[in-house]
Amino acid sequence: MLRVTIEIVPFGIEERAEVLGTIKIGNINTTEDNRADYKYAVWDKDTKELISGKIKGHQREKGFWCLVHRVLGKIKKEK
Repeated sequence: MLRVTIEIVPFGIEERAEVLGTIKIGNINTTEDNRADYKYAVWDKDTKELISGKIKGHQREKGFWCLVHRVLGKIKKEK
């Protein structure tokens, strides 16, 4: 599982850090051609909203930042 946590750190003071949201991404299938399907869940603290869905056919060699970008793109479309 990949977990991305977004925090705000007021004035760079770590003791005041606060989690704004979390994305969890889990692999549900990997194919022979090095593609994978993932499920994701996103929690937004402000809206108290949980958004979930799937990413299909991600090319694993593109890396995790590309996967996170795809998830963020799907979230934006759903809102």
